Amino acid sequence: MNRFASFRRFVLLAAAALAWPAQAFELVTADEARRDAAAPAYATKALSMPGAPTIELLSPDVKRPLAGAVNIVVRWSANDGATIDLSSFRVLYGRLRLDVTERLAAHAKVTPTGVEAPNASLPEGSHRLIIQVADTLKRVGRQEVTFEVAPAK
Repeated sequence: MNRFASFRRFVLLAAAALAWPAQAFELVTADEARRDAAAPAYATKALSMPGAPTIELLSPDVKRPLAGAVNIVVRWSANDGATIDLSSFRVLYGRLRLDVTERLAAHAKVTPTGVEAPNASLPEGSHRLIIQVADTLKRVGRQEVTFEVAPAK
């Protein structure tokens, strides 16, 4: 195969990959959600350190019940001239604070300005995620998100 044919094949495969809808991935399994729901509740809320990065959930809209796979979009920013330490990014699930960072990151684009994860699915019920990231001054920012996933129709 000559260089032009190889390049053409690469372009066609790349275009097909971009056009193909991303498969949904399980952020949390039904079994993990059941175990978490059975765990004792704790009263402590995830708090950020003073001056820590700010974290904002842009999508999905958690003010109403979610249905099906969702696109997760989070933006963060550092303060006081610091920068984001991407190695500190974590996503913890529920009362048990199950670390689902690798599961999410395997299907996401993580950048110095945030994370985008298309087609994340969760079982029906109540859920809590704690999103955290630190800056180069070791200040940890946390954002706790609670939401409901509606039963599938």
